Amino acid sequence: MADAAKGLAASEAGARLALWQGDMAVASLQMSAVFPGTGENVADRPLGDGGHGAEVRALFGRGIGQHAFVEAQTAYRWRDDGFQDEGRLDLTAGWRPGPRFLVLLQSYSTWTVHDPPIGQRDISQHKIQASLGVSTRRGDVHIGGYVTAAGRNAVDERAVFVAWWQRF
Repeated sequence: MADAAKGLAASEAGARLALWQGDMAVASLQMSAVFPGTGENVADRPLGDGGHGAEVRALFGRGIGQHAFVEAQTAYRWRDDGFQDEGRLDLTAGWRPGPRFLVLLQSYSTWTVHDPPIGQRDISQHKIQASLGVSTRRGDVHIGGYVTAAGRNAVDERAVFVAWWQRF
């Protein structure tokens, strides 16, 4: 059985508020709205099967010396249309070995926070991602890969990617 869709996946729009900033650290709070799309990103559901949602996220980042940083984000995502709410934890470590290069190691975790309704399963997914970024005059190119390190009732993903970061 194959599942296919054409069109946009879910989209998010939100705002972030800086709560505190020290010499080498910062804390912020983010609120977002989730809008469904044709190719949905609700875990363990067919494409196009998703609804609206909202998320509140707390972020904390700290510089380590001149060339490195760590960052942690924790979030709670509410889902409508009978989908299960999600807890999230994202961790990042970054290092600049030179002025034009950025190495990132990241972890993305998502899990259901309540017992599932009849006909649905509880879900957990933990991905690990590594990438190398190179700065150009117009932006940054990142090349990397990710893998699902652990999970329950979730897609076992392995992928390589190329990303473009545009500066504004």
